[in-house]
Amino acid sequence: MDERRKYRRSPAKEKAFLKSRENKPHEGLLMDVSSGGMRISSETNIKVGTALSGQFKIMPDLGNFYVSGEVIWSKPAGKETQGTGYELGIKFNKVSAIPVE
Repeated sequence: MDERRKYRRSPAKEKAFLKSRENKPHEGLLMDVSSGGMRISSETNIKVGTALSGQFKIMPDLGNFYVSGEVIWSKPAGKETQGTGYELGIKFNKVSAIPVE
């Protein structure tokens, strides 16, 4: 099977706190992350193309990562999230150890 991903993904199970340009807050559970993006589970669906910014931790003992990016795909949740809510793919535009706007 050909791997289409550009970056290697690492599993994660930490909360991600995001907001849209309209400052609408979104909270999700980080499922996996790479240097190019992340997959989260969310109770709410976020429209593909929506610009987001926010923060998350990869490990509890490390500081926050601050990101800005865009939702590039959305689908109903699968088995990993017990089929509730949605899974979202977010492509990063910027990643930093300090807050980004």
